[in-house]
Formats: sequence, C-alpha cells, structure tokens
Amino acid sequence: MKPPHEIKFAERLRAELKRRNWGQVVAADKLKISKGMVFSYTSGGIYPPPAKIEWIAKQLGVDVSWLSGVKDTTEAVKETGLNIISEEATLGETMMRQLSEQWKKADPQSREMLERHVIYLWPKLSQRIINILKKTSSKQLERKTA
Repeated sequence: MKPPHEIKFAERLRAELKRRNWGQVVAADKLKISKGMVFSYTSGGIYPPPAKIEWIAKQLGVDVSWLSGVKDTTEAVKETGLNIISEEATLGETMMRQLSEQWKKADPQSREMLERHVIYLWPKLSQRIINILKKTSSKQLERKTA
C-alpha cells in the first residue's frame, strides 16, 4: 500500500487539473512533462521527485507542501494562502480575457466606462489592468494596419 502523502499528491493534482479544465494533453503541455507522466502522476502510479513536485506546484500556483500531500489543505492555506491565490489567479485570467474582449469591441466612450468600472472594482490593480488592456488593443491595431 502506498504512503498517504503519495495518494494525496495524485488526488490533489487530479483535482487541480480538473478545476482548470485541463485534460492530459493540455496538462502535459503546460507542465512541460509527457502525457504518460501526467497519467502516472494523477493515477498514483508514480510519485515524482521533490524537484518535479516543486516545479508542478509553481506552474499551478499552489503550495508545494499541500500538493505533495505532506500538509493538510487548511494548514497550507493558513501558512501561505496559495490555494486561494491559485483560485483567484484562474478567476483573474477568465475576467481579464472577458475584459479584453469587451475592450477590443468598445468605442472610446465605452472604454472610458470600462476604465471606471475597473478602477471601482480593483482600485489597487486598476492601473496595471488598464495598461494591459491598452497594450492588447494597440497590438491588435498594429496587426490590422500591417
């Protein structure tokens, strides 16, 4: 029988990939490992070496100790908050994609309104978000004129 932390690693990796809607092919590409390794890790067939677990945790934005199965979920969140950050990052990516799509389609007046909404919703990040949106739209404009 496998040690509990190895079983937890496979379960947690599987759950994290499922949460992101990553199949084995996408996971292999994003984690820079073979599809076979993704299967072996998520099925519990192989427990990766510590350096590989660190790499995977970094790519997923989760706590290494939590992913490796050594720490309980609540313990890892209390210490680092990384599980929460991972969920927020995924949500943030989705929201940025949606904002970017709206920004690309918007006329100047609508963009001003979007800027106000961004400032209201994310006061600390608003300037960075607006800069990203402006860069995205200027790159798109450059492509159209080329």
